[in-house]
Amino acid sequence: MNNTLGTLSRVIGLFVLLLGGWFLAVTVLYTLVTLIIGNTFEWRYVGVLFGAVVLIRMVYPRNVFAW
Repeated sequence: MNNTLGTLSRVIGLFVLLLGGWFLAVTVLYTLVTLIIGNTFEWRYVGVLFGAVVLIRMVYPRNVFAW
């Protein structure tokens, strides 16, 4: 049972790190774009962009369609 719990905790931890990294990257890029354009920063747009990135990465993984 300890091996199972350890494996599950590692998988969950890696998943959280992956999503956190994508969220941080989207937030930084959105912040830079809003500073350059001069627009106001809104968290809901960050959420929408993050959702779009996650959906695109789920549906179109780069290495699956490579020959």
